[in-house]
Amino acid sequence: MIAEERKTLRERKALIAGLAAAMALLLVVAAQWVPFGFKTTGLAEEWGLITAAEKGRLVSPGYNPHRPLTPLPWSVGYLLSPNSFLGTNLVHALAFFGKALFLYLILTRLRIHRVVAFVAACLLVVYPSDAGLFTLRTTHIHISVFLYLVAAFLFLEFVRSRSWLAIFGSWLALAVGTAIYEVAFPLIFITPLLGLWQQRRWNRSLLKASALWLVVPVVAFARFLMLFFSGQAERAVSLSAGTGFDWESISSIASRIGVAYQRNIWSGWAETIEILDHGTDYFAISAAVALLVAGAAWYQLKLGASEIAEPDSTRDLLVVCGVGFAIIAIGFLPYLPTVVRNQIWRVYILPSIGAAAAFSSALYLMTRAFRPRRFRDAAFIALAA
Repeated sequence: MIAEERKTLRERKALIAGLAAAMALLLVVAAQWVPFGFKTTGLAEEWGLITAAEKGRLVSPGYNPHRPLTPLPWSVGYLLSPNSFLGTNLVHALAFFGKALFLYLILTRLRIHRVVAFVAACLLVVYPSDAGLFTLRTTHIHISVFLYLVAAFLFLEFVRSRSWLAIFGSWLALAVGTAIYEVAFPLIFITPLLGLWQQRRWNRSLLKASALWLVVPVVAFARFLMLFFSGQAERAVSLSAGTGFDWESISSIASRIGVAYQRNIWSGWAETIEILDHGTDYFAISAAVALLVAGAAWYQLKLGASEIAEPDSTRDLLVVCGVGFAIIAIGFLPYLPTVVRNQIWRVYILPSIGAAAAFSSALYLMTRAFRPRRFRDAAFIALAA
């Protein structure tokens, strides 16, 4: 009876913490649009996609054969607000919120302290490594990354509960996400390692769950390779043209991996700070967001650790740092064989997930030496805000 009561209490705490985190993240996302509103318009291709939606073509298999659902986010935006980009702006903002929320849920499921998970989620909303975060030309990438995170969380739920609803949901999210944009393929194929992290042992049950997880990705990736090598995936073929196994190409690829880490660790932040408008209105918004994050983070601390684990595991935090830094390279991997690797917009949207998680864990580890604990927690929240 006592064990059941404790379990109920943990579940209640998890629900309260999740709802509090969701509300705070929603406000953080909304604050990103406060200075200019939902007025961003399309630059080039977006006008064609909105026109296609206006004519009733919600998807377009011929637009990019290997990305048949690419127009879907703009089509949904058009349905929300015909004859304007307001709906697409809302879809874009909701993708930010969804990515942050599911990163929080995944990290807490992996036994990471709620406050570390929450700060990582907040960082993901504002992480400045990619120069095209807010342009509507990247809406489909944000949606694809969001759907990957949804699928990864549902996989962890399937590993825990063996709910077929969870695995079917992950299949649907993967099928739609990879049909919109294929950037998550490398992460998708190693996602079963999250199941190992969650249950701390490898067994036959996890092997079956991993095999089920890979059903849709294997089919989707095989289809992509077939279209690529047959020349039907014209966009992918054209972007990879000129990249070979010569020394110049290999040197270029290696240097861009270095740039990816540079952008995610410090130069993205440095550039953003340099171009910030320090006017009174923007300062007030920034201060309000900082106070919101600090208050919400303190509330997560008060609720305690995740519903699964003990707080403050140095090993777990170090693992998050290591995995986060690895995700920077893995998330950038699909762009390396293409000329797009030389750009700084759209290519760091997925890597920023790893960077945000690593940054939050590193900050928490940096404050571990502070005593007493209350001072340590206050120092972490101040640094995070």
